[in-house]
Amino acid sequence: MWSTGVFPTPANSHAATCAKRSSPRSASPSGVWCSSRKWAPQDAAACGLVDRCTNDAETALQQWFDERLAGKSAVAVRPQKLREVLDMGGAGIQVGTAFAFCEESGLANAYKKMLLRKSTEGAARVFTDPIASPTGFPFKVAHLENSLSEREAYLARARICDLGYLREAYQKEDGTIGYRCSSEPVDIYLSKGGKEESTVGRKCLCNALMANIGLAQVRKDGAIEKPLITCGDDLVETARFISPGRSSYTATEVIRKLLEEPA
Repeated sequence: MWSTGVFPTPANSHAATCAKRSSPRSASPSGVWCSSRKWAPQDAAACGLVDRCTNDAETALQQWFDERLAGKSAVAVRPQKLREVLDMGGAGIQVGTAFAFCEESGLANAYKKMLLRKSTEGAARVFTDPIASPTGFPFKVAHLENSLSEREAYLARARICDLGYLREAYQKEDGTIGYRCSSEPVDIYLSKGGKEESTVGRKCLCNALMANIGLAQVRKDGAIEKPLITCGDDLVETARFISPGRSSYTATEVIRKLLEEPA
């Protein structure tokens, strides 16, 4: 962990960026909130057409289900809620977090163990970060020590974009296509025509997600890319899938528990 006055601040670190380019900004990125149907400027035209075609029917259906499921995804991942959805004519429910932490998932075992322990102890916390993702969409993050969920770790990391899975295409002045990412070094992003406000708070999800599965890159100076565990709010109750005397569970156990007849 970097400590002011002990280690120098990397030139391309987030801390250096914030110091040079600090400015007040609202918590959300430029109007990107799926729940309120505010689209990013570059998506406005196409998505506006979708809105006009589907908004009324979709909103009515979503509100109908939300009212009956309390509007919380976490409470929906239970046998009684699955039965409610099926009885209302639904085909099923979405289950992600429970499988993400099962024994068969690709998430590194060390992170699974730490977060399941937090869930068991009632200490698990999930935060919806509105600006972390370079894509502009809100990104749910589990709080985990020594990960990019900690501000100090985020600020100490030197910005670099060397995987590029989330880059966006843009047209260069000569008419050719180039690629940029709002998580890359700010000066490089700006040189490609990007806007400075789009870089604030952005995290390198590509490297972080690779670290999540145990494939963290090691830098020339020996620094190891840190993880950023993404999961749903249901993490706080995921420990319910663990049988007495055990510290983990399987995908089969998740399915079995969800298919149990409600008491």
